[in-house]
Amino acid sequence: MKWIFILISAMVLAACSDSKPSISKVVTVDNKQTQVAESSEEIDVIDVIEPVTEVSELTPLTLDDFNNRYELDTEYSEPFINGKFELKDGSIVYADWYFYLEGETFDYATGTFIDGQLVQAQLELKDGVTKDDMLSELGLSEEVDYELSEKTNIVDVVIDERFDDANISRLPNEWN
Repeated sequence: MKWIFILISAMVLAACSDSKPSISKVVTVDNKQTQVAESSEEIDVIDVIEPVTEVSELTPLTLDDFNNRYELDTEYSEPFINGKFELKDGSIVYADWYFYLEGETFDYATGTFIDGQLVQAQLELKDGVTKDDMLSELGLSEEVDYELSEKTNIVDVVIDERFDDANISRLPNEWN
């Protein structure tokens, strides 16, 4: 890429120059040889600095991450492994549904997982905690495909639309 910039720069400078090139010279840039015309005028060499495009990608916490980081609230309920969720359209979806005690940004949380991946979480945020703090703790960013809807200090994070509260007609604990 640099050699193209150098070649184009040299050609533009040569074209803009009043004098005609007197010597042709072979220049090697990035192990590629290019023939460049030299004029009697001095040419300033400019270093080209390529932008640094470091991307820090956040990944949502997995079931293992949640279980290693947070204490399960088994006093409230045992986890529903392959819990049966009935959706508004009558279809059934099976997912793991867990209840967690306090985290860094929340007082209480539930997490729903399919194949060990977070698909939905509901958290009661601690006072003074921002949504950004909570998203960071969960490994989510504003660019990740999810929805946030706030009610008082409760935040619903929906990664899989099937698990939006408005789409669920029956939870695993409502089956007899």
